[in-house]
Parts: sequence; structure tokens; C-alpha cells
Amino acid sequence: PGTTALTVRYGEITTDISIEVEQRILSRLDLVLTPSTIPLGTSSTLKVFGIYNDETREMLDDSNPISLQTSNTSTVQIDPVNFGRIVSSGIGTATVTASSDSGISSSVTIEITPALVTDLMISSEALTIPAGFPAALSATASYTDGSQREVTSDVVWSVSGADGASC
Repeated sequence: PGTTALTVRYGEITTDISIEVEQRILSRLDLVLTPSTIPLGTSSTLKVFGIYNDETREMLDDSNPISLQTSNTSTVQIDPVNFGRIVSSGIGTATVTASSDSGISSSVTIEITPALVTDLMISSEALTIPAGFPAALSATASYTDGSQREVTSDVVWSVSGADGASC
């Protein structure tokens, strides 16, 4: 920021012009949360963009004086190591606010839904049983939050490709 002079010469003729360089000032913050709804046990990415008085747009990170806060730490946590990473910690909604050291802030809402099934494990991968004899199997579901639940009575069992086998 400041004033400088530019000298232009053409042959023997010279002219000077004054150039004033204005300081670029942060005008507002634009937040992009992708995705804005996530299942428990997963994370989302918040991108923070600074919009300046000259209308330029720049993505900001932890090297800029920007802080992130959540309105509900039981629902989401702000990753202290990876700037912009929002980690789910409970079901519900929270507001995430980005603030500059000059007092400019902007907020977005994130929704955390129940954990989703990521895997279904059956107690045996293959069975060999005599015709007419029963076999006991169990099913366990794994979820995005790292939990597991026995779901044997909730799954639909069906048989294909074997004469005489039934569920």
C-alpha cells in the first residue's frame, strides 16, 4: 500500500504518472461445506473463502488469521490439525462459524444423521451340511461410527442355487 511513480519514456519524451496502491482488505467470508449432511462417524470439509474489497476471492487456510468454532461440540468437532475438517460426534445439527481477526464472520449449518451400515458379516462364509439338517447363522452389521450390532433377526435370508435348501 502506498504511492509510487511510473515513468514512461518514448525517445526523448518522458512522462510520469502517479500510482496509488490500495491495501487489500477482507470484506466478507464465503463458506462452502461439502457435504452439509453426513452420517455419524464421518467427516465433512469446510472451505473458507475470503472476499476482498477489490472483489477478488481467495481460499483461506490455517496460515490466515481465521478461526473456526462450532455451536454444538456434542454434535461436531473442529479438527485441530486439518483446517476445515469437521468431524461428527453425535446426531443433530450444529452451526460452524468462521471468524477473521478483524471481526468478519460467516456461518453454515451441518446436520449429523444416524450412522449408516458399512458392512454385513455372516458367521460363516460357506457351509457344508447334510440334507435335512439345520444350520445356525448369525449376521452382524458394522456402521460408519465404528459400532457393530447383531442383526440376525432383522436381515432377510434367502437361498438360491441349491436344490432342497430352505431358510
